[in-house]
Amino acid sequence: MKVKTVVIRYYHRGQVYFITGEFSKAMSEYRQSTTLDPTFIFSQIQLAVAQYKSGETEKAMHMFRKLIRENQGSAEVYNYYGELLLDQGKFGEAVENFDRSIELAKNKYVVFLFLLPFLSLARSLSLTLSVSSRSKLTS
Repeated sequence: MKVKTVVIRYYHRGQVYFITGEFSKAMSEYRQSTTLDPTFIFSQIQLAVAQYKSGETEKAMHMFRKLIRENQGSAEVYNYYGELLLDQGKFGEAVENFDRSIELAKNKYVVFLFLLPFLSLARSLSLTLSVSSRSKLTS
């Protein structure tokens, strides 16, 4: 099995534990993922968030500051760090991090944002066609 597949598997298992509130298990999975691929930033971000959720606030904040130093081009790091700052009532710092995240993401996701109205239209048409075809079957 490829290492990247295993890395992602650990990450997703961590996500399941995180969602169910089992933060220590989630942190273990995120650490495994990070050990196998230190460049996979999502496991590191989620590890810091899980630390925060489990009451290890200073450890989580330290990890985010380290992630920012090492990944200054990552919109995700700034976004999640901003969320933790917001949760702590540090509104000014949170807004600065959200602004930085938006600035970094706007170039990365500009095509996706451009396509959103079309995706929404496609979903609406799909639902309309689905309902229409079901009504023809029952007539």
